[in-house]
Amino acid sequence: MQSRYWIFVLTVLSSVGFFNYHGMLSDQIIKLTFYLMVMLSGVVAFRDGISLRRVKYPAVPYTIMMTCIAFSAVMATAFHPQKLTTSVMTIMPFLFAYGYFYILLMLDLPREKIMNTYIALCGVATVVYFCNVATMPNNIFGQPILKQDFSRGVLRLPVVFIEFFPMMVFYAINKWIDTQDKRWWIVIGVATLMIFMSVIRQIIALTAVLAIWFIFRRVSTAKKLGLIAAALLVVIFVLPQIPLYNAMLELSEDQRDETEENIRIQAWRYYTYENQTNGLTPILGNGMPSFGNSTWGKMFDSETEVNGCFAADVGWAGFFWYFGGIATACLLAVLLAALLKPKTKDSQYLNYWLIFLMITSVASGPPLYFWQIIDIVVCLAMVFRPGGDTEQTTNETEEDDERNRVDNTQLQQLPRYPQLH
Repeated sequence: MQSRYWIFVLTVLSSVGFFNYHGMLSDQIIKLTFYLMVMLSGVVAFRDGISLRRVKYPAVPYTIMMTCIAFSAVMATAFHPQKLTTSVMTIMPFLFAYGYFYILLMLDLPREKIMNTYIALCGVATVVYFCNVATMPNNIFGQPILKQDFSRGVLRLPVVFIEFFPMMVFYAINKWIDTQDKRWWIVIGVATLMIFMSVIRQIIALTAVLAIWFIFRRVSTAKKLGLIAAALLVVIFVLPQIPLYNAMLELSEDQRDETEENIRIQAWRYYTYENQTNGLTPILGNGMPSFGNSTWGKMFDSETEVNGCFAADVGWAGFFWYFGGIATACLLAVLLAALLKPKTKDSQYLNYWLIFLMITSVASGPPLYFWQIIDIVVCLAMVFRPGGDTEQTTNETEEDDERNRVDNTQLQQLPRYPQLH
C-alpha cells in the first residue's frame, strides 16, 4: 500500500511541477515528468494493484471518450495544416491525464487517505500563494507574473489546486456534520480564504451556494435559522467593508452594463458551431492545434487573440470543439453516473464537488488542463473505488452481524411445530 500511495502523491505533485520553485522547470519538462510518473504509476498498479475486473464503473462511455480523444489527432491532420506526429503530441496530456483514471482504480487507495493528502497539499499551496504575494514580481514559485492585475481589489495570482479547494470545503462540512468536531472549521476557513483570494467569481459564488445547500440539508432547524442569521449579518455588515468584495462587485456591474455581447457567450458560439470545419467535426472533433508549432496552431492562436474566444473560458464548449460531441456526451455520462451512484453519508461531499465541476466547467476549463483533469479522475476514482461505499461502515456492519447472530440464537430456542400439509 505504501508504494501505491507515494507514487500517487508524486504523480499529483508532478502535474503541478512540484510547485516549480523559481520557475526552474519549463512546461515541456513538467509534462515529461508527469508522463513518466503516470507510466511509473501504471507499472506499480499492474504489479501491486487490483484487477479492473473487480471494479464496477462506466467502462464503455469512458473507453469511447478515450478513443475519441485519440482519434482527434487524425481529425486534426485530415482537415487542418498540421502533421500527424504534432497532432499526437498535442493530445498526449489529455490521454495521460484521463488515462490515469484506470491506474487510480487499480491502485485502490482509501478515500480518507486521498482526502488527507489533499488537505496537506492544499495547505502547501496556501503557503506557496502567500510566498508569491510577498515576493512579487519575482515570485518564488511558478513562472514570473509580468503584468500585475489589481482590477479585482487584490493582486491576482494563480492558486495551485484552486479547483480542489471547494472539495476541501465540502469535505470539511461533511466531517463536521458527522463528527461535530469544530476543528474542521479551520479547514473550512482556510479553504474559503483561498477561494476568495483566487478572485474567480464563479468559483466563489458556486462554492458558497453549494456549501450552504449542503449544510441546510444536514443540520437541525435551529442551526438553519442560526446560519441564515449569520449569513445576513455577513452580507449586510461585513462584506461591504471588504475592498476585495467591493471591487469584484463593481467589476461585475461594469461588465453587466456593457452593451457588447458577453465574451463567454461569443466563445460558446465560436466553439460549438461558428468555427466548425465541416459536418463531421461536431461529431468527432477538430483535434488540438499545436499553438506556436504548426501552421494551424499559429493561425488559431492569432485568431483567438483577436476575438478573445479562449477554450479555457468555456470548458465544455472547448472540449466539444477539440474532441467532438460523442466524447463530450461520454464524459458527461460518466460524471452523471458518478453523481447518481448511491453514497454513504460520510461521502456526500463527492456529490457536491461533481455538481460544482459540471457547472463551473461552463465558464472555466477544468476538463482542458491536465493538472486539473487529474483532480477530476481522482474524484471519479474515489466514487467508483471497489468497496468504497463500505470502507467507513465497518462498525455498522459488525453491529448488524452481531444482531443477526442474537436473533438466530433466539429463533433456535423457540419451540418447533410440525409442518402443516
